[in-house]
Amino acid sequence: MDHIKIFDKSHDITERTIDLIVAPVNKRLETSGSHKPLDYVIYNHRYALRKLHEVVPNKDKVAYGDVYLIPEEHGAQSSLMYAVLSEACSTDTKALKHFYQTSLSAAAAEGYQSIRFPSLSTGVFKYPMDQVVAAGLEEAITFTKFREIQFYCYNDVYFQKFNTQLQKLKAWRK
Repeated sequence: MDHIKIFDKSHDITERTIDLIVAPVNKRLETSGSHKPLDYVIYNHRYALRKLHEVVPNKDKVAYGDVYLIPEEHGAQSSLMYAVLSEACSTDTKALKHFYQTSLSAAAAEGYQSIRFPSLSTGVFKYPMDQVVAAGLEEAITFTKFREIQFYCYNDVYFQKFNTQLQKLKAWRK
């Protein structure tokens, strides 16, 4: 489990120490309001605006579970992944696990070695924080081919919950 790292809001989610940043989005490809640093990456990503029409062929057909990759071609920034998460499944742990599985599988298939997830919304997407933390860590544990899987926490409560749950999982696995 040493490949799993938890970062708090004092770190910059956009820093270039990671191969791929995941942008959890709804079917309209919008992030939640709390992801302003991530929005900065999306809208200022050198290729996102030019390539979005190539990456998402028909925005009317975007579905829950879809993943769209926007690679960084010159290594100046991290690549970006739009991962579509359902907005209406506030107690559906399967949806959360599917989000993480799909994102991690797509990243692994493309050969990425490191990936960063922002903390998922308990507001717009209406997921309970404990379920988000448990699903994210449970799925990350199974993907050991990554050099690093990072969870970026926008607030202290998320940061504490991720760290506490990770320590419990480490102790349980011993």
